[in-house]
Amino acid sequence: MREGILKAVFGAAAAVAFTVTVAQAPNAVANTSIEAIEQTIAEQTNAYRQREGLRPLLRDERLQKAASAFAHFMARTGQYGHKVDGKTPAQRVGQAAYDHCIVRENIAFVEFPGNPTAKEIAARLLSGWISSIGHRKNLKARYVTGLGIGVARSNLKGLPRGAWRYYAVQVFAKPIADAFRFAVRNTRGQPVEYTVDRKSFTLPPNTTHKHLQCSPPLIKTKVRGEQRTYKPKSGQTIDL
Repeated sequence: MREGILKAVFGAAAAVAFTVTVAQAPNAVANTSIEAIEQTIAEQTNAYRQREGLRPLLRDERLQKAASAFAHFMARTGQYGHKVDGKTPAQRVGQAAYDHCIVRENIAFVEFPGNPTAKEIAARLLSGWISSIGHRKNLKARYVTGLGIGVARSNLKGLPRGAWRYYAVQVFAKPIADAFRFAVRNTRGQPVEYTVDRKSFTLPPNTTHKHLQCSPPLIKTKVRGEQRTYKPKSGQTIDL
C-alpha cells in the first residue's frame, strides 16, 4: 500500500490521506493521454457539481496554464504541497494573467501500475476529493465560475516497478471583473452604521461608499432601533 496526500486551499489548508493499492507491472508503458485525463477530470467535476444542484464551470486557459505548470513542477521535482514552488495558488493564477476575486485549489497524487484509462485515474482522484470535507467544499464552491485542471505523470525513483504517479491540480476561480459592485448612500443628517457580511462601517451624512464583494453581499443596519436587511444587486445603490 502506498499513501497519497490530498490538500486543499480555502483560507487555511486542510489535509487528508487516502491509500492506493499499487501492484507491480513489469515493463509497463504509460501512454494514456494527459489531455484526456484532464478533460475527464473536468467532466467528472462538473457532473458532480450538477448532481449537487450547482452550475458547471467553464475551463479557462489561464487557470489551465497555472494548474498544468504546478502539476508538472511537482512531477518533475517530487515535491508535494501548495507552496512547494515558493508561490501561493493565488500567485500562480496571477502569473497566468488571471486577475482573481476568488481562488481555491485542490491537489492530489495517485499511483497506478501499467497503463490505466483516463476514467480510472479521474475517478480515483474525484473519489478522494469528494470524501474530504475541505476538498468537497472547493468542489461545491458556489461563486466560482472558472476551472483549470493540470495533470503530470512521473516515474520517480522509489515507486514500485512498472508504477506511475499522477499529480493532479484543480483550480477554481472567479475573476475580479465578475465581482459584485454596489454602493451604500447615507441620506440622513447623521452618521449611519451598517455591516456588510459582518464587517462594520460608519458612513458620514450625505456621503456614499462603494463596495466590491466576491460573493452576494448582505447589508444590515438599524433605523430607529429596527433591524433592516438589504441584498443589493451588482451595480445597485442602497439608500440608508
